[in-house]
Amino acid sequence: MKKSVYLLLAGALFFTACKKTEEEPPKSLYVRLGGNAAIQGVIDQFIANVAADTRINIFFADAAADPARLKKLRDNLVNQVGAATGGPEVYTGLDMKTAHKGMNIQEADFNALVDDLSKSLDKFSVPMTEKNELLTALGGMKNDIVEPSASLYAQLGGNAAISAVIDQFITNVAGDARINAFFADAAADPARLMKLRNNLINQVGMATGGTEKYTGLDMKTAHKGMGVSEADFNALVEDLVKSLDKFKVLPKPKSQLLGALAAMKGDIVEGNTPLYARLGMNAGISAVIDDFIGKVAADTRINSFFAAAAADPARLMRLRNNLINQVGAASGGTEKYTGLSMKAAHKGMNISEAHFNALVQDLTASLVKYNVQSKAKIELLTALGGMKADIVGQ
Repeated sequence: MKKSVYLLLAGALFFTACKKTEEEPPKSLYVRLGGNAAIQGVIDQFIANVAADTRINIFFADAAADPARLKKLRDNLVNQVGAATGGPEVYTGLDMKTAHKGMNIQEADFNALVDDLSKSLDKFSVPMTEKNELLTALGGMKNDIVEPSASLYAQLGGNAAISAVIDQFITNVAGDARINAFFADAAADPARLMKLRNNLINQVGMATGGTEKYTGLDMKTAHKGMGVSEADFNALVEDLVKSLDKFKVLPKPKSQLLGALAAMKGDIVEGNTPLYARLGMNAGISAVIDDFIGKVAADTRINSFFAAAAADPARLMRLRNNLINQVGAASGGTEKYTGLSMKAAHKGMNISEAHFNALVQDLTASLVKYNVQSKAKIELLTALGGMKADIVGQ
């Protein structure tokens, strides 16, 4: 009887041992999450959540605008989660500290990111245990992602980086036919161009928390009478964005800087101001024409053409008034030009191209003297250029 009992006990112990040996090892978090397919679903939803989250989507603006870059980010996230949870995926991206360096991510930003991932996990009904394990793994990266708060100036890279961005911006504007007329006078004068450059650097530096001091005019005064339209302003912003992108300025500081520029829009944009108003209307045009007549009278290259008028006060006054009325009517004013057509007025004068160019130079000097803005000056001189064929060679 005793022998039978021992045999039964031995058999029970044997089967118990076999059962323990045959028990499956604990499943990895990767398996419990559902493997690669499930992780892809979670990451896709997470990216959608972040894209709609105004608290943090600015950090991903550049990636969101570039399908290839967005796909690379997505694949990196899938591989990172897969590798971290025990899957066969291999993460080949940057380490977290390097990847987020200079992004100025704060604790609130990190918490928003965790919140968006949590919502994605909830959408796919990931059990609480697995959800907590994954979020805990993300929490372990916090110290490599969150940085101490830095000023916008520091995020932009300080004076050296701002100077490089402004130099490229000036180059972009100079090559932009939509707006370079506004800067033609500065571009033609190295001292003035350097002053403009330094003003821009100091303005951006001071506005972003740097030690620079902007001593130029306020925006309203600086742009008064320039007739900057909304389209002109938008072109200016585009040229600045291209410069910021060239130097790989991160989305958040880029957005902050552009936001500061946007705040100045009301003081810069004047609308589609007629050329007549930008020239100073009748009083401004009259002053320019009076100065122009004086310059022509002293210009030995061409003053012989006007000798007869100069010797007759009545005829000279008529010429003056015709010029004022002609410019006024051509620039959108209420003046009426009643003189001869350009072809008839210059018939038989045998005016050469050199004579015409001298005339343009004298008018340009008068416009400069009265500080006529570059764009308005170019528009007026272009209109005069349109008359060239009717004046030269007659």
